[in-house]
Amino acid sequence: MIYDPTTAKTVQNSIPQFESYEEELEFRFEKIAEAIKALANKTKMLESFLGRGAEMIQYRIPGREDYSDLKEVFDDLYLRLNTLETNNTINASVSDRDGKELRESS
Repeated sequence: MIYDPTTAKTVQNSIPQFESYEEELEFRFEKIAEAIKALANKTKMLESFLGRGAEMIQYRIPGREDYSDLKEVFDDLYLRLNTLETNNTINASVSDRDGKELRESS
């Protein structure tokens, strides 16, 4: 069984018997050329898919009614992370986990 890149299927071994070394080389180069063409077609298809960009993938951010593209999702995530880091920095001086020092100072 061998993989046929032109059909993207596994097929029964279809290597014929050759009368000369030149015929065998020609056959092998033809198969290599077919494989390269199949790879080029797949690459072209993937490039066109990826060329649509971040606006192609949509996600609804929790708490919002509309869908956002990837740029908006990442912007929202980084805003939330920065907020958490800022809050963590402010509360970093609190050694006790229940925040007893904060209640005593107010």
